Amino acid sequence: MSDIERRCLELRSEVKGNRISGYASVFNERADIGPFLEVIARTAFDAVLADPATDVRAFLDHDSGKLLGRQSSSTLRLSQIAGACISRLICPTPAQDAMPAN
Repeated sequence: MSDIERRCLELRSEVKGNRISGYASVFNERADIGPFLEVIARTAFDAVLADPATDVRAFLDHDSGKLLGRQSSSTLRLSQIAGACISRLICPTPAQDAMPAN
C-alpha cells in the first residue's frame, strides 16, 4: 500500500508566461476543504523540504494525467517562508493554458 496523501487546496497564485507561483499552503489558518476544517502546522513540510530525494509532483485537478511539474525535473520548486509553503512551477506550455478558466 502506498503512503501517498492527496489534498485539495486553493492556489493563491500569479501566472507569468509559463511560470505559476503561489502559496501551496498557508500555515496556522483554518481551511475549509469539504466536510472538515484543517489547520496546517508550520512544520508540515519540514521532512519534504529537507529530503532532496523526495519527488513532489503538482497535478492539475489531482489528475495524474495532467502533470504540471515535479521536483525531480526542476519544474516544481518548493520553499518555505514565515507563514506559508511556496510553490513555483515552470510549465512546458504557457501557464495560462494549464490553468482552469474562472
